[in-house]
Amino acid sequence: MKPHTLLFILIAFLSSTQSIAQPINDDCANATIATLSTSFTTYNMDFDGATSSGVNQSSCEPANTNPVDVWFRFTTTSTGNVQLNNSEFYPTGQWGYFALYSGSCNGLVELDCGLLDDISANGERYVNHFFNLNPNQSYYLRLWDNNNDFTGDRDFRLKAGAEVFNNICSQSETLIVQSNCAQLPNEVQLGFTTLSNEPLTICNDFIHTNYDTADVWYNFIAPASGAITFSGGGSGLTLLLYEGNCNSLTDIYCNRISGQNYVPGLNSGQTYYLRVLNYSYNADANILDICVNESLPPTTNDECNDAIPITITNNCNNPITANFNDATEDVGNRIFCGNTFSDQLGIWYSFSPTSTGAFYLDFLNDGFLFGIFENDCNNLNPIIACEAGEDVISGLDPNETYYLKAWRSSGSD
Repeated sequence: MKPHTLLFILIAFLSSTQSIAQPINDDCANATIATLSTSFTTYNMDFDGATSSGVNQSSCEPANTNPVDVWFRFTTTSTGNVQLNNSEFYPTGQWGYFALYSGSCNGLVELDCGLLDDISANGERYVNHFFNLNPNQSYYLRLWDNNNDFTGDRDFRLKAGAEVFNNICSQSETLIVQSNCAQLPNEVQLGFTTLSNEPLTICNDFIHTNYDTADVWYNFIAPASGAITFSGGGSGLTLLLYEGNCNSLTDIYCNRISGQNYVPGLNSGQTYYLRVLNYSYNADANILDICVNESLPPTTNDECNDAIPITITNNCNNPITANFNDATEDVGNRIFCGNTFSDQLGIWYSFSPTSTGAFYLDFLNDGFLFGIFENDCNNLNPIIACEAGEDVISGLDPNETYYLKAWRSSGSD
């Protein structure tokens, strides 16, 4: 029986060994063809049975590791821009390496080498960008695990990118200042631009200089009011505003794009330069839509002592337009609403009632509250507090001056 048992074990061993075949793309000569398009395409890396291809050690590969690897080949599009990253998110940290080569399998020239998927300290994913490769040329991609202990499948993604022309100040795109931004034009993907070398004196904390931070440029002429609002869509984006010219720029405003950014105090008729850059590690996610519209001048009546007098008329044909964008809180004259003080970034008006002591008040926009005070700014007494919408106010003394405070109860302007 023993000879039969040994024969069975030997056959089983050989069968299990032969079932793990080498991947087809185990070496450069048999690289799998990857086709680039303007959206990400996912490719599978099968490391079961893979061997080391024996090429010269890549620049980011630890010495004497000889890791198992797989190979892919792609041909660039007319732009020569390519993105690469893992198709899955591995929160445990970094996995996988790549090397990019030009040339042929008999004469490979390394162009880039690094982590396939770098995870930042705050959990963001990093996308590898290959800029300005030769259009319509073949390149080789080698992928491996430096720990040399991975078997099974992993995926990665490749994408071709459109060329972005306004990625330096001198090629900035002109934006027309609008009366409103119902639509956000000028969509651009920052993942396919590079970072221009301009000052960031007030904005250094908003970018990660160790990563391929990217930017695009616009210019516009400041409107008569000297105040503008930037409306934008996108994630992980920082907005900078410069005065001067492209040879001598001074940054005067910096903030992260979050809905609307209000900037007053500009010189009417002067050209300004707008720079949008990503502060995220994952530039691929940054699809920018940007619009500039004219805004009201800065608020001057956000304190009771600066209240603007208004006259009560017998109709509402001329509503008052107010700017809450840069209103501050008059801490000494806060109104208690319910169980808490609301965030009262408000503006003030003064008025005297008509002979009837009554008037009609209507806010044409939602998201506002108002209060009415008697006496003077140093000794205000609220007689109506925390009202909203429209109301009929009565019982006031026609011979007295009253104060109206309006403030936002939500994100309205």
